[in-house]
Amino acid sequence: MEWPILAGSDTSKGATTTVTEPGPTTMSHPHTARTLLVWGTLALALALSACGSAKPTRGGTSTAVPGTSSGTSAAPSGDTSAAPGTVDQCSVLIAGDLRAALGVAPIEAGTPKEGLTGPFCLWKLPNSDSFTVEIGPYVSPAEAERVFESLLTSVHQGGTPVAGLGDKADFTTGELGANFSDILVLTGRSILHLRHNAHAAPIAQATLTELANKALEQVK
Repeated sequence: MEWPILAGSDTSKGATTTVTEPGPTTMSHPHTARTLLVWGTLALALALSACGSAKPTRGGTSTAVPGTSSGTSAAPSGDTSAAPGTVDQCSVLIAGDLRAALGVAPIEAGTPKEGLTGPFCLWKLPNSDSFTVEIGPYVSPAEAERVFESLLTSVHQGGTPVAGLGDKADFTTGELGANFSDILVLTGRSILHLRHNAHAAPIAQATLTELANKALEQVK
């Protein structure tokens, strides 16, 4: 079978050319070759995509915590024999969820005092004067509230302690002359986040450590 095909745009002379329809096993038809090329390219792209997705992700905004599968588990890697309430559990086990959720790193940790059944953690937000205090995860709401009030009273002498968990507190007076706010509850744990006013004097790490020790001493 032969198909007449106009050659170029020279239609005034009625020029034609012919091609022979290939048999069922012939690969010379231009449409067949083009189709195979397209499908081959798609198959190669899919194969490369599958290989790329199997590699571990690096960089970007991943919040995966070392030793966890998704960044939401607080299961620590390495030695997990630390007794409940120890500094190791505070800085490894509990730190996992906070690193994943907030991207913070611990700067100080302390063992719980009498009346507390869980560790006490102090955190510093990177590149800022903000810090977060965590009591948990085995502390009752009443015990956590006492720690919150003790810490806020230590920071702002004469200030009114926060009324309860989940409340907002805005302190504009105190020995540091700073403005603290934002009491949060994260992942079922009692979290106190004190946001330091950017216009106030920066809080030194030694001051943060002292505040943590004061809060622990007052909760017995």
